[in-house]
Amino acid sequence: MGDPDVEKEYMARKKRLKELHAKLSNPQAKKNQEIYHRIMGSAEADDSDSVK
Repeated sequence: MGDPDVEKEYMARKKRLKELHAKLSNPQAKKNQEIYHRIMGSAEADDSDSVK
C-alpha cells in the first residue's frame, strides 16, 4: 500500500474499532453503557447548575 507505519497504525485503529463494535453489540454491555451515560449525564447537569 504505502508507508508501513501508517498502515500499521490504520490496522491497529481498525482492530480497536472492531472490538468496540463487538462490545456494543452485546445487549448487557449496551444496557450498562446506557446506565453509565444516564448517571454521568445527570452528574454533568448537577455540575453545570452549581457553576451558575
